[in-house]
Amino acid sequence: GPLREEFSREWAILTDKGYQGLEAHLRCIHPTKGSNLPPEVQHQNENISSDRVLVDNFFGRLCSLWRIVTDKYRSIEDLYDDIFQVCESLTNFQSNPLRDANGEAYAQRENRLRAIGNTIKTKRRLSQDKYRSRKRLRHRMTLDDLPGHDDLICDLDDTQLPGY
Repeated sequence: GPLREEFSREWAILTDKGYQGLEAHLRCIHPTKGSNLPPEVQHQNENISSDRVLVDNFFGRLCSLWRIVTDKYRSIEDLYDDIFQVCESLTNFQSNPLRDANGEAYAQRENRLRAIGNTIKTKRRLSQDKYRSRKRLRHRMTLDDLPGHDDLICDLDDTQLPGY
């Protein structure tokens, strides 16, 4: 195609295996199809797929940050390119990297998310412990109010009470 001849070595489109016919018109890089591929082709496919995942992650981040990018524009089509480029630039400017090879910022963000997760787990565990303690206390109080109750039943844990 005309774009392929005009920009033969300046850019390429990363595609997955579903875009096999596109290379006639555009310069495409896609994994090779087949089940019995030589190891070097399999390694090349893994590298292409890894880069493609990076692109997919970028578009996922772009769409999650800027809902306007996913909307359909019928009346302002001439503004859409400008809006998309602004959103893309702001996403590129954002400090969160897309891969862990992008350095210390990724490690800091991951550690922060792990700390938040641990805090949530701790709060949940404490809440459950408090609930169980109050439940045991309620059972003991109701058993003490029953006539003919002897102290041996009170010493049993919750799993040994009838009906539990």
